[in-house]
Order: sequence, then structure tokens, then C-alpha cells
Amino acid sequence: FKDPEHWDIAVHHYDVRTNGGTVMETASADISTVAGMTHLDDSIFVGDVWTDKTVIVDISQMMSGKIGYEGSYYNTVLSRWMNVDKSQMPPTYTLSERVYVIRMKDGTYGAVHLSNYMNVAGVKGYLTIDYVYPINP
Repeated sequence: FKDPEHWDIAVHHYDVRTNGGTVMETASADISTVAGMTHLDDSIFVGDVWTDKTVIVDISQMMSGKIGYEGSYYNTVLSRWMNVDKSQMPPTYTLSERVYVIRMKDGTYGAVHLSNYMNVAGVKGYLTIDYVYPINP
């Protein structure tokens, strides 16, 4: 699989990565609060890390406790938007309700709030993503 030429974030199920960006989690669940941010501490932004135990690509045997993973980069902070507890099957999903500020590779800032992962019929995989771009802290 080849990445598109231009992109900033990629969401794969509940794991998320950036394209050379960094992310911080805010204490807010209201995306309108980012407009009032006046200063961001660059030291608390986190870049992507490599993993071979996070990005799920095969769930055909999930109910038996067998999950297939693929090596990939992902952002540990932005991926906290959803906690997936796989200690029992089926897994339980819990939203963080937090707003995340992303410093893009080009130095601009935006904010995202991933507020849902289901459609109105309750089918998983339909994200609701609220965003503000650009923000100027």
C-alpha cells in the first residue's frame, strides 16, 4: 500500500497516525475551546512511534482471541481517542471525549475531536470527526 502524496492524519479503525506531525491531548471535550488557546507547550507534543502489536489487520478470529497485526507507525496520544479493551470478547469501546491538537509537518496547528465511531444504526466504522484548522496559538 502506498500513502497518498499529501495527507496529515490517517485513521485506521481506532489507531491513528500522522504524516510527520505531533499531537497533544487537551483536557477539554469541547472543540470550540481550542480557539481560545494562546500558547502551546511544544515539549508535550508526541510524534508517531513504530509498533507491530497495535495496528489490527485481521479480526476474522477475534472471538477466539486471535488477532492479526501489521507493523506500522501510529500516534500513541491521538490513538487514545478510543480505548478498546480486548481482555474479553467482544471488546468494549470507550471514547476519551478529548480534543487533540495536532502540529502538522509544515508547522501549522489544527484540532480534532473524534466524537463517535458508529452510524445511527449502530454499525461500527463510521467516524464523526469535528475539526478546527488552522488554529493559531
